[in-house]
Amino acid sequence: MSTTKLSKVKFKKIKFDLDSYKNKGYLTHNFHSFPAKFVPQIPQIIINTLSTPGSTVMDPFSGSGTTLVEAKLAGRHSIGIDINPISLLISKTKTTVLSNAQFLKIDKILEKIQKDFKEYDEKNSKKYVTIPEIYNLDLWFQKNVQIELGIIKKNIDAEKNIKVRNFLLTGFSAIINPVSNQISDTKYASTNKNISTNDTITKFVTKILGMKKRLIEFSNLAQNVSCKIYDCSTLSIKPVKDEQVDLIVTSPPYANTYDYYLYHRHRMEWLECYSKQPQLLEIGSRNKHSDDNLGIQSYLDSMEESMKEFYRVLKDDSFLCMVIGDSIKDKKLIQMDKNFKKLGKNIGFKTKQCFSYDIGKYSTYFRWAEKVPEKKGHIIIFQK
Repeated sequence: MSTTKLSKVKFKKIKFDLDSYKNKGYLTHNFHSFPAKFVPQIPQIIINTLSTPGSTVMDPFSGSGTTLVEAKLAGRHSIGIDINPISLLISKTKTTVLSNAQFLKIDKILEKIQKDFKEYDEKNSKKYVTIPEIYNLDLWFQKNVQIELGIIKKNIDAEKNIKVRNFLLTGFSAIINPVSNQISDTKYASTNKNISTNDTITKFVTKILGMKKRLIEFSNLAQNVSCKIYDCSTLSIKPVKDEQVDLIVTSPPYANTYDYYLYHRHRMEWLECYSKQPQLLEIGSRNKHSDDNLGIQSYLDSMEESMKEFYRVLKDDSFLCMVIGDSIKDKKLIQMDKNFKKLGKNIGFKTKQCFSYDIGKYSTYFRWAEKVPEKKGHIIIFQK
């Protein structure tokens, strides 16, 4: 990363026009679905307003890499932190430029996958297929889907180039839930989708070709800046030094709303990166707050510890920007803007701006019973 001394950025109030943010999947942003990822225009405007070219932007809950992509487009170095292996894979792929030779290799692998599928259909030989151990495999995947995913996996596993393999694995991961019997990315229940023979192969090839086109477009716009991605918890961001970061832009997990570990389970199993560790470390999951009945205070305690780390790695006078959402626990509304402002003040941050909006208007997932008070989303900007 650049060691050039950067001029300090003065705070400027940002106007967030959420109704104008129509195109949410441009360039590499549409590589992979991800629950509750924030629209790219939010980190884009924050990065351009509260940092300068050559500075370092960090997202400690990097998720699908939205902030990292926008930082690279804006000419900022970036650091991504996450504990979910699917998140780490997506972020690396979305921010990594490939060469023409690597794209040609991808084309050849797609041809080989289609050839192997045809030969499997003729010879019914298991030598073309790799199927890892998956919990309740027949419940979650039709037999024909299992075979086609197995053919794709065997070819990806044979690829030695890490960048090419990550690119293919990201496309592979992206199609797993759609061709499974899992109802959706945010509903862990099975249904018969009646996936036809060859649909899985076709979906994968189409996905990879679309990703290839978008990555080429991204490569033409991305600037020559570093993007470092680390597998670690926000409770202890050991890879990042004190006062190394110029700006943090992040969207922490919404308390008692999602189970990223559970929704990505099939993906982790097929990619053979399944582990209980991400679930144990996941902050704010429904598993902890609904199934294990932990109170919201446990979430706030974890966020306070995380924000102490954010304070440590930020330079003086730099900014922490957080996109958060109110939570529901026992049918009661938890107003997270008030809670996070209090946490920030306790740590030493000054609240510079808080923009609140109707979260249900911008996400159909956040609809709730009429008796529950209005739930808001918040963009809070703190300064160290």
